Amino acid sequence: MRWLPVVLVVLVADWWLWHSGIINGAGAVALFLGAEACIALTALLVAWRTGRDILPLRLIRHELGAWADLARLLRGRRVVPEGSVALPAQRGWWHLPVMISVATAIEITAIELLLPWPTVRLVLLLLSIYSLLLLWGYVAAGVVHPHFLGDELVLRRGRTVVARIPLDDVQEVRSERTFEAGSHAIVDTQLILGGPEGTNVRINCSPTPALLPRWPWQPDRHVAVTRCALWLDAPESLR
Repeated sequence: MRWLPVVLVVLVADWWLWHSGIINGAGAVALFLGAEACIALTALLVAWRTGRDILPLRLIRHELGAWADLARLLRGRRVVPEGSVALPAQRGWWHLPVMISVATAIEITAIELLLPWPTVRLVLLLLSIYSLLLLWGYVAAGVVHPHFLGDELVLRRGRTVVARIPLDDVQEVRSERTFEAGSHAIVDTQLILGGPEGTNVRINCSPTPALLPRWPWQPDRHVAVTRCALWLDAPESLR
């Protein structure tokens, strides 16, 4: 709301310039859109510098994080604290992005063959490549940000920390195969972090806050869980 007076001033000035004949209709639209883009950019920069957690910044951080994770994947890096043991859970996650990549390649080829307009073909090609790289960036998050065991057991879903379980609160760890394939769910007091093949480890613990499933633009909410069912590529590393 603090930017509303500025927007109104721009709108009135733009109307006056058009009404006076100083600029034509197309110029008025271009001036308004350019001024609004500058105002939006300024608002984002102010929010960034003051630490305000607003929706556009959360979305920007989420997308920039995907690009950073893609770069880490290509360099073979994992984000795990020094001295901690990584607990990868990536088996089976490659099938879907590979299929989407193949389908996108077929789509790009079809567009190149069927559309007669070079500019449209170029725009669609760039959009397809961008969305494909972004998809692999999101997939990369699960590889470069695995669960890890250190002073506490930290369970993650990509870049997001879902739960931190102090080792003293862990009551039991056992192998238990289920077909709970949900990547992040909480049912009753059980946290499920499954993979395409289900879960293969169950952890019983004292009540521990766990992050509820959410979209990137939603605020964090936690509930207490006493069980965790998850998939680990090497479940014996947790024993």
